[in-house]
Amino acid sequence: MKKAVNDSQKKLWIMAGIAAEEFVLTLLQHYPKFNLKIFQDRTLSKDVEANKLLLVWHAYLSTLVVSVSMDKMTLLQSTVMTEQNFLQSWCWVFEYTQEDMKLFDEALLPAFRHKGHVGLVQKLGQMIVENLYQDKHELTQEEMTILEEIVLKDVSGIIQYLRQAS
Repeated sequence: MKKAVNDSQKKLWIMAGIAAEEFVLTLLQHYPKFNLKIFQDRTLSKDVEANKLLLVWHAYLSTLVVSVSMDKMTLLQSTVMTEQNFLQSWCWVFEYTQEDMKLFDEALLPAFRHKGHVGLVQKLGQMIVENLYQDKHELTQEEMTILEEIVLKDVSGIIQYLRQAS
């Protein structure tokens, strides 16, 4: 964590990275952290390419950063960063490519601006389905609810830590 200049930054990067990794592994049915029985009705693509896994991983990280940014003052105070420095560091730490940043700017952020957190999670769900599963139909309401709960649980853990650190 060379980019981290204080413990809050370091722990934030670690918490977000682990949350995203555990989420993707759970989707792949390799790590049963979350109750994703509803996703078990979907069939994983036979050969999920590494770039598609990374896309979903970055999409989850982007969903976390947008969600955590709803408490921007706590985030910036705790990490002792400006908003621009925080976003640059986030992209550097998690090795965002131009494609990842494009998905953030052109898909996830507009979904959040248009429909709030629900729109953000819907877009995340769409990216998951398009990249990991054979059946491409939209998430059911039950799947959306579970996905929202997972995101909010990770976000609340991160925000709780940040509030204690600041």
